[in-house]
Amino acid sequence: MTGLLRDRRAARAKFLPDAVGPGYLQSGASRVLTNLPLDPRTQNRARKLGTMSTPPSDPALPEPPDQAPDSDQLKDSLRKIFDSQIPNYGDYNLVFAANERYQHREPDGARVVSPRYYVVGYRWKPTEIMIAPVDAQTLAGAGVPVEINMTNLSHALRLAGGFFEVGTSTGRTFRFGVQPEARFSSGPHSRLMIDQRDDHQDFSAFMTAFIAMG
Repeated sequence: MTGLLRDRRAARAKFLPDAVGPGYLQSGASRVLTNLPLDPRTQNRARKLGTMSTPPSDPALPEPPDQAPDSDQLKDSLRKIFDSQIPNYGDYNLVFAANERYQHREPDGARVVSPRYYVVGYRWKPTEIMIAPVDAQTLAGAGVPVEINMTNLSHALRLAGGFFEVGTSTGRTFRFGVQPEARFSSGPHSRLMIDQRDDHQDFSAFMTAFIAMG
């Protein structure tokens, strides 16, 4: 058996040029071809594969939507709107108020429903309220705040559905409602909610006293 194996190895060696030369690696009975020049087409293909990079992202793809702010984040945003406009802002409790049935006339005479939103600051001593308009779409101030107290109050009324109306002696009138859970839309977010159940109870008690003084 060993002679036949030796003869086969010898016969195979005739067809393997330079079997122990630099063109081969030997490990036991196996030989692996190395250091042979590559076909130019193979080189070009390898070069192309080596220079390929990850394609750039498609700029047309939409950005992921921003996460909707929660109740506490909304309160912080509204507090900043109020604080940035009122010098003694720390004296006031705040609630979010809305009049989603507010109407105004267009130049052509048509009536248009245009919701109005406010941050209403109130304090017991001295008794007064501060109404700061808010742009709900941008959560930014939307006008100059109006202070109403016993020196310029013309009337204060409690209306149906949790609404109030207050007016000044200079002719400014505000109608708004304060809900325990205020819901509104802002920018891309259509279902925002502010939990102000505790503040709602205190504000309702305040308005009862404010109306009685008017």
